[in-house]
Amino acid sequence: MTAKKAPTDKLQWGEDPGSHYPGDAQHWVGAYSELLRLLEEAVLDLDRHGELSHADLDSYRRLFQKRLAFWEGHLRSQEKPSLRRRTRDRAAGPTPGSKTLT
Repeated sequence: MTAKKAPTDKLQWGEDPGSHYPGDAQHWVGAYSELLRLLEEAVLDLDRHGELSHADLDSYRRLFQKRLAFWEGHLRSQEKPSLRRRTRDRAAGPTPGSKTLT
């Protein structure tokens, strides 16, 4: 059987690296984490089926790791402004009209 050529830097359908929505980043972190997990299972099954070579799987692994690292960084960059805002709000104290839990 002929080995399939693995993509070198291909986005998945619906993947928008310019998205500013934390939910998108969370989705893609989960998606690429799962793809990497499935890839590890494929490596274990490679000897049984032999449809992809180790080189093909390594190429996919590099791609998935690269995309996962991108989305994890994207998610962290979106969380930092939120943390700064919460810290600033806590330092400023309660806002007029807000209730304090006791």
